Amino acid sequence: MTLIMSKLNRLYSILILLFLAGLLISACSGKKDENEAKPNPGVKHQADNPQTKTSTGPQSAKPENADKSAWGEALQQTEQDIKKSKNDKMMRTSALMQQALLNGDAAKARNIWLQTEDQLTKGVIQGTTALTLSNPKLLQSMLAHIGYEKFTDIADFFSSIEQGTLSVNAQESAKTATVEGRITDTNTRKQVAGVTVILGGQRAVSDAKGNYKFDAISPGTYAEFALKPGIDTPYFSSMVEVYDGRSEVIQLTIEAAPVAEVPP
Repeated sequence: MTLIMSKLNRLYSILILLFLAGLLISACSGKKDENEAKPNPGVKHQADNPQTKTSTGPQSAKPENADKSAWGEALQQTEQDIKKSKNDKMMRTSALMQQALLNGDAAKARNIWLQTEDQLTKGVIQGTTALTLSNPKLLQSMLAHIGYEKFTDIADFFSSIEQGTLSVNAQESAKTATVEGRITDTNTRKQVAGVTVILGGQRAVSDAKGNYKFDAISPGTYAEFALKPGIDTPYFSSMVEVYDGRSEVIQLTIEAAPVAEVPP
């Protein structure tokens, strides 16, 4: 029965992602039909290479200090989404959440989450945030702009949200689980010390051998982060399953050392 419920909940998560994809396609189609000749004033963080883009009309005016980074483009798109979704409470709430996360405002993000009672809206927030944070380029840019401390606060908040993909029986269990693992460098394959791992709203730091451990994580599915000052791109996983009363071992690899440049 537990296995069946787990599969049903996984199906629910997939349906939410498909729903988000449908909204994105619909928004893009509507925008194109509205005015094909008018250039898009907003740029998403997955935007095409500007060197390959062509324009059939005059470019819209942009502030001279507009941020061209992945973080700046994502924030600009989110602000436009907020303006366009005045009559759509679900999409506006999701856009406001993304804005808070991108700005590193963990307190505001937590307040939005606590005030959101509709489960579908919460599902959209979770799915949209997971898709956003799955972009390594955006993660790197976001960390560079908001700083290590604010990024860590955001990671604390989002990792504390149970993603709802385990069975009800597992979620209601009073038994906590042990989660441990080892951090290794993607390039050198050596263990990395001093990495902060965030899971289920808790923090653990890797020791001299790269090992980390959580002694009491509540059952559920959580986002996991791994970051360290000096490492440009944080590690992120949106689906780490923790089962009651079990010991889970998770191996993480991060790019802790720069890749050696090959001379031309």
